[in-house]
Amino acid sequence: MDLGREQKVNVGGKVWTLGRLTVEAILNFRDWIEAQVGDPFADLAIWADRLPPDLWKEEYARCRLVRDQLRQFSLASDLAKKYLATEVGLAVLFCELLKPYHPEATPTDGLAMVMALGGRAGETLARAMGQMGNVGAPDEP
Repeated sequence: MDLGREQKVNVGGKVWTLGRLTVEAILNFRDWIEAQVGDPFADLAIWADRLPPDLWKEEYARCRLVRDQLRQFSLASDLAKKYLATEVGLAVLFCELLKPYHPEATPTDGLAMVMALGGRAGETLARAMGQMGNVGAPDEP
């Protein structure tokens, strides 16, 4: 599989067209993660006067890292990898890849796609992320 081009995948007798990995798909996935995370500083504000200063500084740094990863989003970031390591996260991203050709697609359809692809789903994403990180590098045969 190659997320740089459209592909047909048969899932349960239905042929789906899986679209290219696009900026829109990545940003929609980021927005979904942001909805899961919420305001990374919200809990810190609640505990601010109860935490020892050194622990507060650690938590503040963690919150800034999450905020920064949302602002400068990449599928290769630790935050994205955390969600891509879950079935729901993969289902949401693959749903985004289905939507250009199947606007009615749901995360349940995305999960069916992930299940049909098996280990190739993760490999396909990893390859796509590697290609994005190596812009200008020669393609592997």
